Amino acid sequence: SAPPVMPEAAPRPVPAPKPAPPPPAPGPSTQPTVSVVARIERVHGEVRVLNGVESPSAREGASMVCGMGIRTTTRNSRVSLVLSDGTRLELEGETEVSQLFEKDATGKAARGKPIVIAKGIVTAQIPKQPVNQPMIFSTPHAEAKVVGTTLRLIVDPGEKGATRLEVAEGKVRLTRSRDGKFADVSARQTATGSSRVDLSSKPIPRGL
Repeated sequence: SAPPVMPEAAPRPVPAPKPAPPPPAPGPSTQPTVSVVARIERVHGEVRVLNGVESPSAREGASMVCGMGIRTTTRNSRVSLVLSDGTRLELEGETEVSQLFEKDATGKAARGKPIVIAKGIVTAQIPKQPVNQPMIFSTPHAEAKVVGTTLRLIVDPGEKGATRLEVAEGKVRLTRSRDGKFADVSARQTATGSSRVDLSSKPIPRGL
């Protein structure tokens, strides 16, 4: 007789795949924070932005970040900047601000907001600054510390050059780099930082 037919075994259930673990949470960003410190308001003639790598032409409305500089390359060039705190800078022809740097530090040891002028003529309108965050203009010959004023700086570069400060409003301390001697310059006064000139404040001559 024929052998008995055995029933087929039921298929074993296949277990469902385990869900994939969630991706790890992203770590803190390592990208450095870029702080915009100024906006280029007006450009006349040939003006170059200095960013340490190249010198592209300045464009009205463009932003400038910490460490950048700007240069008016011809006698007739002009450029106006508005800083993040409302300070207005006007650069005349053949002038170079080699570095704009706004520091976020606070406290008594804060350095302030240094602006390095290599040469030329810069006019500034500066709103009142926090006591521990003064605006500081550094030149090859001197340093002008400002807490709120309208001023003009004329920088003749080189060891035998000089930095002349003219104050229209407010009060500015001008410190000579060579020996640390300083003069407090009030409204309608001028002082010159140079190794060849006595550092003292004097009235601005009429007509200037």
